[in-house]
Amino acid sequence: MKKAPPKAREGVEMRREYDIPWDVAVRGKYKRRAGRHTYFVAIDNDLKAAFPDADAVNNALRALADLAAQYQAKKMRRRRSA
Repeated sequence: MKKAPPKAREGVEMRREYDIPWDVAVRGKYKRRAGRHTYFVAIDNDLKAAFPDADAVNNALRALADLAAQYQAKKMRRRRSA
């Protein structure tokens, strides 16, 4: 089931400190590039405390990948020696 689009707020204007040159601004300018090199994954709320940012998630995944590689190498050595 799709979520309903957010309702437009009447009378809300952009803040003055947002000085965007609207004559040269392009909507979605970097979307294609970000889509090719960026992956977004939702983290459950109970894990957000353990992984507060992208670096923490990446470090944990690298450590897990290293452990999995070591396990596979050990498993292969056992098969060859048996």
